[in-house]
Amino acid sequence: MHKDNVRPPSDPRSDRRPGLSGAEGVKWVTGHQDASNQASYGKNATGNRNVNLRREHRIGTWNVRGLLGVGKLHILERELERCKLTITGISETHWKDSGHFDSGKHTFYFSGNDKSSFSGVAIAIPKSWKNSVLGYHPINDRIISIKLSASPTPLNVIQIYAPTSSAKDEEIEDFYCQLESSVANIPKRELVLIIGDFNAKVGNTTMDTGIRDIVGNYGHGVRNPRGERLIEFAADNNMAIMNTMFKHHPRRQYTWTSPDGNYRNQIDYILVRSRWRSSITNTHTMPGADCHSDHQLLIGNLRLKLQRPRQVKTSRRMEVKDPKSLATSIEGRHVAWRADYGSDSSNSMWIAAKKYIEDAVVESQPKSSVAKRQHWMTEDTWHLVEDRRKLKASGASITELNARSAIIQTACRRDRNNHLGKICDELEQHSDNYQTKDLHDKVRYITRQFKPKTWAIEDSVGTTVTEIKDIVNVWKEYCKSLFFSNGVPSFTCSPRQILDREPNIMRDEVRAAIKHLKCNKAMGCDEIPIEVFKAMGESGVDVLFTICNKIWETGIWPDDWSQSIFIPLHKKGSTKKCNNYRLISLISHASKVMLHIINTRLSAYLSRQIAPEQAGFVKGRGTREQILILRQIIEKAREFNSTLYICFVDFRKAFDTVIWAQLWRILAEMGVPPHLIVLLRRLYESGTAAVRVDGTLSENFKTEAGVRQGCILSPLLFNTYTEYIMRIVLEEWDRGISVGGRVINNLRYADDTTLLAQTKEDMENLLTRLETTSLKFGLSINREKTKMMIVDRAEQIRTNVQSIANCEVVQSYIYLGSTISSTGGCSDEIRRRCAITRSAVERLRKIWRDRRVTKKTKVRLMKCLVFPIFLYGAETWSLRLQDRRKIDALEMWCWRRLLKIPWTAFRTNLSILKELHIKDRLSSTVQLRILKFFGHISRNENSMERLVVQGQVEGRRARGRSPTRWTDLIKKATESTMVQCTRNASNRQKWKHIAKRAVLERVCDPPNIFSCTSSAQPRPL
Repeated sequence: MHKDNVRPPSDPRSDRRPGLSGAEGVKWVTGHQDASNQASYGKNATGNRNVNLRREHRIGTWNVRGLLGVGKLHILERELERCKLTITGISETHWKDSGHFDSGKHTFYFSGNDKSSFSGVAIAIPKSWKNSVLGYHPINDRIISIKLSASPTPLNVIQIYAPTSSAKDEEIEDFYCQLESSVANIPKRELVLIIGDFNAKVGNTTMDTGIRDIVGNYGHGVRNPRGERLIEFAADNNMAIMNTMFKHHPRRQYTWTSPDGNYRNQIDYILVRSRWRSSITNTHTMPGADCHSDHQLLIGNLRLKLQRPRQVKTSRRMEVKDPKSLATSIEGRHVAWRADYGSDSSNSMWIAAKKYIEDAVVESQPKSSVAKRQHWMTEDTWHLVEDRRKLKASGASITELNARSAIIQTACRRDRNNHLGKICDELEQHSDNYQTKDLHDKVRYITRQFKPKTWAIEDSVGTTVTEIKDIVNVWKEYCKSLFFSNGVPSFTCSPRQILDREPNIMRDEVRAAIKHLKCNKAMGCDEIPIEVFKAMGESGVDVLFTICNKIWETGIWPDDWSQSIFIPLHKKGSTKKCNNYRLISLISHASKVMLHIINTRLSAYLSRQIAPEQAGFVKGRGTREQILILRQIIEKAREFNSTLYICFVDFRKAFDTVIWAQLWRILAEMGVPPHLIVLLRRLYESGTAAVRVDGTLSENFKTEAGVRQGCILSPLLFNTYTEYIMRIVLEEWDRGISVGGRVINNLRYADDTTLLAQTKEDMENLLTRLETTSLKFGLSINREKTKMMIVDRAEQIRTNVQSIANCEVVQSYIYLGSTISSTGGCSDEIRRRCAITRSAVERLRKIWRDRRVTKKTKVRLMKCLVFPIFLYGAETWSLRLQDRRKIDALEMWCWRRLLKIPWTAFRTNLSILKELHIKDRLSSTVQLRILKFFGHISRNENSMERLVVQGQVEGRRARGRSPTRWTDLIKKATESTMVQCTRNASNRQKWKHIAKRAVLERVCDPPNIFSCTSSAQPRPL
């Protein structure tokens, strides 16, 4: 090339990325006109040393300039696989939050900002090595560390993304302080690598002989202040900058190219602790690697032996694909099992049965090859990606690469849309064939929201724990403290309690229990689902019948049947707080058969003990009954000018703090046979538990309090426990609100307890009695979450009272998922339901926008996925004309969203309803539900709901017209009195006909016609 075409030397005034020196085709970065002082590729500046570490791994770091583009993550994964990288640090991911997830053949551990997607760092490792990860710590959106099991010492990798040259010095110092703190927390004997984009220029290092243990002889360019800060950091922390230790062609040295292609610099580095720098045998860039970034992939060869991955027990769910083959395989094994183990202990019998069942299922499975999952990106798009990579490796210009990248982005979007289109076609087929499960699975796949997994958790003293072994220990200690009880009595029972057994279990009971249990549920530690026992037929019945009767005789449970596995699921708030997680428990499916039988026998003794105020876990009652009762009490109290105090009590971990000794005593007093109590005590006191976090299981531990989560017996036992407490609280207490001649002072739904009183003093005394009594039984009230409400139509008391008994006084409260207001009415709840429904419609916008999904299917999805969200608790609403208009406006908003009609378009509501063939309006559905629910409660003569609806509260009505009552809707719709409505509702078919006719006539009411045919846009809520 002519000398005049040579570009000028590096511009030292540049604070971050100086200009390129040398010929354009050579891409020099050293700031010199020649490269005669550089060695050929691969020469080690530190000399060859004998290293005892066995295997060489490739580590890398890459600033990818964002991974939010369609298909870019998959392109990056293919490049990492092609370059055979074991550990890859990634800068500028632009991902929010932090956690880890699996994608393709890699696992990504990332850390980002909770609010913005500006920076973000991540570390990617192949899935085959993810079990070698001991822990990771997402520090902030610029630093993440990960620890892997290796030999002779654990490997710690810190991926960073330093602030750019535009950042203030204070931000730079904060970054290095956090980085130094991260390094200081790692033991000095362990190997530490710091990789990433430092946005610093170390520059020429030939004259830095005094710090040769920190930098080598082959630095490039002109050092800037950020480079000096990096060298200072390396010196303070005994780190070596490995990029300067190896001589390569300039093309293998620079890591960044300016947008115009005129400047190239080395700003990405690999640092290692000085005592381990001999384990780095080479570092260089790979110009041929491409993911549409202005940075080059920087890799280093690390000689290290990664230890065998930690053992994580993963097994596929047992599936019975050939029941006939399974029956044939089990027949001989079952006969041998009865002959060999028929007289052994229940534990030995179960272990042998589990072994032969597992062998039979494996033997009966037909051999089938696992089909390779087809990626949504087509081969043509992958060819375009490969062509761009080759073009980049050949030295193409930035403009040409950008043009090719635009073509790839277009192809990725097209492939993604085609992929979603195929899913929508399948969704349409499922809809036509009424395959509801497959239909909902496809909808969840399309509308799912990304939620990564996370490990890091805080221990009891607030220290963040990041290693998986320590994490499971933290969870173990948390669960032990959660289920801890002082002075747990040892198991003692008289021989008479064992001999005086209840009648033995019958085969029909086992058969009915197996049929009752639901399929597709998570398995316990034995990993045998109930589907296997159902497929085994009479052999499965015989196995469980024999083992259950052995337990019935001896009172000794198999180990697998008494073990629980806790899985923490995040609810809300910080992911590092154990209290912000919900623990679910997995138990053996086989044990559920025995538990179902015991539950059936217990119900005969305990069901009649439960008071009508309790609606939780009670057959024939649910949340809507309790919501209706509370709404009606408030409505009648306001109508008759009766002051009402309501306390919504919140217990701390009520299910987990039940005292066992008290529970056994209560069961005995309730008349439960001693034999059943012995079985329950043996189950609880011999049971063990463990915590599983991302496949890693903690050591077993004993629980000492609380009812077993996931157990069929727990609802009945807890209801009995709280019923006994309330009996003590209400002993010699006859105050409350009188409705229909009955005093009501509490409503309960499982552990959600609501107290009712007519004076402030009564409420304070009742709450004190409940708190004192509950503490004796292990239940404590959370005063911060316990709320008070005052129903006072005259508003003489409510405005002056801020708290009662150290509990906040509120105007509205979400009770069992429905908003209860002190002013009565349902306007607040309808407004809240409208907002939730709009959010649900927006989550399904991918389906509404897809033209491949027919309007008929979209309407069905709207009715089965969106409208039920709005209709929760609608049976209890007292609708006014204004509320009906809000409901109609919401419905029309949903239909317009479905048809993608903008607000500026002039479309009448009537034309939209005709286009979608909508016959039943949403407000009419609400009205029909109200009428049907009234018929349901009217037919139950002894129900508390009927008493409250038809009864009256003591007091006098205020002057003027009363607000619309719930019963007024019934009388107006049927054009009859309440007595006639009750008489008609006793005949189910007659009332069903009356309700449908009333709703059909309402379609022609003037208010409804107005909402249906208005040419104006729906009124905003």
